[in-house]
Amino acid sequence: MQQHKPAKLIFAPVAVSLLLLAQLAIPALAESSVASAGAPTIRKVDVTDDETQILIYGKNFCANPVVKLSTITLDIDSVDLGGPELIVADLPENPLVPAGYRLSVDCGVNNRGNGLLGYVFVSIGDIGPRGYPGASGADGKDGADGSDGATGAPGTAGATGAVGVSQWERLKGACLTVPIGAITSTVVTCTVGKKLLGGGYLKADSNACNVDIGAAHTTTILSSGPTTDNAWRLSLFNQSGVVVFYSAYAICAVVD
Repeated sequence: MQQHKPAKLIFAPVAVSLLLLAQLAIPALAESSVASAGAPTIRKVDVTDDETQILIYGKNFCANPVVKLSTITLDIDSVDLGGPELIVADLPENPLVPAGYRLSVDCGVNNRGNGLLGYVFVSIGDIGPRGYPGASGADGKDGADGSDGATGAPGTAGATGAVGVSQWERLKGACLTVPIGAITSTVVTCTVGKKLLGGGYLKADSNACNVDIGAAHTTTILSSGPTTDNAWRLSLFNQSGVVVFYSAYAICAVVD
């Protein structure tokens, strides 16, 4: 019994070649490209080991088909319409050029005048070795600048900032005349709406309290500091032998 091997078969219209492997079974993935009902359908193609005959398996074959390999009409050796249906055709005596060929089975026309033609593509000859990669192509030109993007949505509100200070001022209290041996106090209050930031006092040379003369004589400062969040208090005891003059002051501002 003559051995045969499957041809490299490509089902139309997909151009993909399959290797010539022994006993390759081509699954029925595609019907004939001919839409007419009853047209021949080629499901598997084998080639004998001596490459003299081609074996075509399928369905809807006829007793006297015309089988072509591209434009070459092949001589029919036998047609078996049993199951599975098989056409054995003789390949040309001259070796075929390795290439892809259209293999068709033509059974004429049906009683409605529709052509009964089925075909697939087969690859004759071994696939050559993979070629070397081609050289890299030149870089393409830079594309044109894109148009400006749309304005983004407003961002979320930021966190509340730290407490701020504004409308800073330095308030000086009334000038105190402190007799010898006397204890005297005075309070300086911030303007309404402002908070006390600090304070102090000065010693003057007259009851105008315009010039700070420093510690020219002995006086005991009993207290100098805040009494509330908006008032500064000064208390003192005059132990010197002369009358002295003092004035308190407060540093105030609006605190948000």
